Amino acid sequence: MKEQIIEIGRDSFWYFGANITVATLGFISIPIFTRMLLPHDYGIYSLVSAAITVLAPLLYVWLTESAQRFYPEYKRNEELGVLYSTIFHYAPHFMISFLLILLPITALVLPLGQYRLLICLGIATFAFFTMSNVSLEVMRARQFAWQYSILTVVVAIGRYLVGAAMVIWFGFGVDGLFWGWLGVLVLVVPIELFVLRAHKHVKWKDHSPQLSREFLSYGFVLIFAAGFGNVLTIGDRYIVQLFKGGTQVGLYSVVYNLIANSAGVILSVLILAGTPVLMKTYEGDGEEESKHLITQLTKYFLIFLVPSMVGLWVLRVRTIMVISGARYMAATKAVLPLALAMILWNLIWLPSTAFLLKKKTKIIIWPVMIAAVINIGLNLILVPIWGFVGAAWSTFICYVIDFVLVVVMSRNIMKWEFPWKGAVRVFAATAVMAAGLFAFEKLPVHGAGGLLLIICLGTIVFFGALLLFGGIERNERQFVVTQISRLMSRKRAS
Repeated sequence: MKEQIIEIGRDSFWYFGANITVATLGFISIPIFTRMLLPHDYGIYSLVSAAITVLAPLLYVWLTESAQRFYPEYKRNEELGVLYSTIFHYAPHFMISFLLILLPITALVLPLGQYRLLICLGIATFAFFTMSNVSLEVMRARQFAWQYSILTVVVAIGRYLVGAAMVIWFGFGVDGLFWGWLGVLVLVVPIELFVLRAHKHVKWKDHSPQLSREFLSYGFVLIFAAGFGNVLTIGDRYIVQLFKGGTQVGLYSVVYNLIANSAGVILSVLILAGTPVLMKTYEGDGEEESKHLITQLTKYFLIFLVPSMVGLWVLRVRTIMVISGARYMAATKAVLPLALAMILWNLIWLPSTAFLLKKKTKIIIWPVMIAAVINIGLNLILVPIWGFVGAAWSTFICYVIDFVLVVVMSRNIMKWEFPWKGAVRVFAATAVMAAGLFAFEKLPVHGAGGLLLIICLGTIVFFGALLLFGGIERNERQFVVTQISRLMSRKRAS
């Protein structure tokens, strides 16, 4: 168990650095892009870029999730050539279909008017984005954490900074943002394939039809699960738009994005690092060791998730004022239900790993589908009455339903122990932190600097209380101290 935790911790440092960098670049890009582009053009950019990032996974999720699950097995059997050849047998087909069929039709036939070039750039970006993400997920399966992280940051730099330069220096308008994104993907995809040694492993004759069928059996249903997940997470905004208009959509979106990003930056690190280690543990050490690892990961999820969501609720007024200004103060009404919802939404990953480990993915669609359908019905009832606040409570209710269904169904497949003692310590430390935040709110500090100071003080109080309550084990303390010592020695050496 200690070795697995060390592996997750080691890879998490790289993923955390990459996530923070990408999130920072995305945050910085908002004021840059909105000052360069008219609101209408920025809206078009948002629609096309959202379509790429939301729809692309529907094409490759069955391949990437299969890569994560089957890699340990094929590595153990020394059949990586078969795995690689099967994965990369299909990914190029996506690129060819979009670049040689859909792109020419769009460029020459469809009546798109002034947006023809923009849509063409979006299609080309979509094709390379799909291939890039398939390669990155294979890297993650192989625990190439630092290569994954560096290439992810490079793509973000091209998407945001190079794209902005294309607009400012060359006057390309909104098209320039996609020229930057597409250009960096064209450069990065060959590098990703080289890092994976695809030229050595991928051979057309080694493609396995049987493994392809296993991929489809394991991963195809995940496409629909991802689709219903999108309905569950963004469908309510269209209902708010229908009944209450764009202003309330903006109020709801600013809170949802703030909470989702706050939770996602750290928890996605644990998922990125934890998934390949969990799959390898299940294949190499068996089910019992995997269950112990899930229990340990649950504690880490609680340590980062619970205090961050409680802290956001306590500091909701100050945070909204700093992030969005006084015009968005009404959005604070949605913080409580969305913070509670986000705790459950992120915890769902833990019990759902049972479906992935046991290759019972056909079951995984039912909880999210039921929750998505109920969410639509509840929004149609609550939004006309309470507006975006009704949508927030509908989200919470449906995440509760999704979470309960996943837990009940997963325990019929693989039971794992919930760390109740660790959870109590986390909740106690969170209560101490919340009391501290209420006190820190009275400090005569203002603006972004004041908010950052209070967050830092709250973080110190939480981890101090958690340490005092025995919520951090000795080997975990030793690991953190070791990593900090390594970083400090590297700085001194440089």
